[in-house]
Amino acid sequence: MRKALLCALIALALLGCAAKKPLEPRSATFGPLKFTPPPISEKVLSGGAKVFLLEDHEIPLVRVFFSFRGGAVYDPPDLAGISSVTAMAWRSGGTLAHPAGELDDLLEDRAIDLGLSIGRQSGTVTLSALKEDLEAGLGFARELIFTPAFDEGRWKVAVKRAKSDILREEEDVEALAFREFRRAMYRGTPRGVTPTLKTVDAMKREDSIGYRERLVSDSGWVVGVAGDFDPARIMALLEENFGKLPGEGGSFQPLLPPPTPEPQIVV
Repeated sequence: MRKALLCALIALALLGCAAKKPLEPRSATFGPLKFTPPPISEKVLSGGAKVFLLEDHEIPLVRVFFSFRGGAVYDPPDLAGISSVTAMAWRSGGTLAHPAGELDDLLEDRAIDLGLSIGRQSGTVTLSALKEDLEAGLGFARELIFTPAFDEGRWKVAVKRAKSDILREEEDVEALAFREFRRAMYRGTPRGVTPTLKTVDAMKREDSIGYRERLVSDSGWVVGVAGDFDPARIMALLEENFGKLPGEGGSFQPLLPPPTPEPQIVV
């Protein structure tokens, strides 16, 4: 009896599958897609930096993103790669109030993630913290942005890493091809400049310190906050800690589109 019932169920399932026709994408019709973007509020700090707020109270976590204009395409040709070295030493070097190892321990104790990166044309400082630790996390982010230590030992390590990356690139066919393609494609423009051992050897710790000062005082900054927070409270904290961040600056203006290169074969 059980076997007969099982066979009947299998037969019905197979009949149901056979009755379904495959979807024909050219003639199929679909209902209109509905997307309701989450409400985002826009504010401005006293220094000019724009702030975008997105509340999400599902979990007690807050993420803060500080974005600024600057990066490899703005490096001086004789110091190509300074933005990358600066980024590594900036985050790893700690702050004046909390040296590198101490800062990392404090962040780890509170499960706060604080990062910094600089790419080709922009950079970011990222903060992720539980709601209860947000105020402390913003304090650490303020220290990192405005009073970094640029520990000399950590800065030298960053220089060694930059040189090591260049040497490894020479042994990576794909990376080497991409580098030469960029040089050929953007020859004569800032986008075509890439770091070399010579430019990295020419760097000094003071160059990174000066680069950071220009980024903080004369670049365009945007702040984004997402998570479980009170809008009035977060704006008060941002103004207290980051009110002087500029919204515009003259040192890192948007680059013009590169000219169309002449066709060529790069070997």
